[in-house]
Amino acid sequence: MDGLRTATRGIAQLKDGVNRVTRAQSGRDAAAARRAGRFLAGLCGSSRAFLKRGRPQMNPTVYDDTVRVKARRLVTQIDSLISYTPNCESSGAAAPSSTAVEVTKRMKTYDSALRDFRLAIGLPVKDDTSRTAKRQ
Repeated sequence: MDGLRTATRGIAQLKDGVNRVTRAQSGRDAAAARRAGRFLAGLCGSSRAFLKRGRPQMNPTVYDDTVRVKARRLVTQIDSLISYTPNCESSGAAAPSSTAVEVTKRMKTYDSALRDFRLAIGLPVKDDTSRTAKRQ
């Protein structure tokens, strides 16, 4: 579970970057949009470090057969995010909107795998990480 906790920190960074791009695009400030794109690119790089550090600690073979399938799917989704982060880092500043869309797609599949895994091991299921928190 420590590996999942570390990887989740990387997911939170990706979510923050996507939220920044989304908020910047809702306004008309081009400078803010460029800044959000650069921030997304930087967060993609730092999230990769957390994902790569947490991934080796996540071993699906320690679970029984029914949970192992869910754990393997979760690890596969984390691997998918790790493999996309270099592209995100290089294209985040140049094309932040398309990069944010692609990251969001990958995060949705991760959320689905995480939800299934948490249900399989008997943990409470939290809301999607892709949902944005309402600011007050």
